[in-house]
Amino acid sequence: MIRKHATSREFKGNVSTEYGSWNKQRYVMDLQSPLTADGNVRGRIVAGYQNNDSWLDRYNSEKAFFSGIVDADLGTTTNLSAGYEYQKIDVNSPTWAVCRAGTPMAAKIAMTARVVPPRTGLITTKR
Repeated sequence: MIRKHATSREFKGNVSTEYGSWNKQRYVMDLQSPLTADGNVRGRIVAGYQNNDSWLDRYNSEKAFFSGIVDADLGTTTNLSAGYEYQKIDVNSPTWAVCRAGTPMAAKIAMTARVVPPRTGLITTKR
């Protein structure tokens, strides 16, 4: 897994917003800071939210994510990193799959699925 590491020995931060086509809204915050006076232990937090529609009818997706990491210098050439990552994706779309012609309407109702792939903390929900 690739993560952003806490590389700065002084407080740094970035907040960004993005607006785009199909009602896209994205907000991201990225903060990092030393956790000790000498900066040998550092922390970083990245969090964000995105909501958007699509060119597809009745399609909407909502995403939220969070990542936290602590980096420590144990020696001149030895580092220790510990982190946590969480991501949730909600997709609302009745067009998730295509049904064969003649399929009864009751069978076309969108189902709810929750998928958690191993080692990623990724949760996907479909309403």
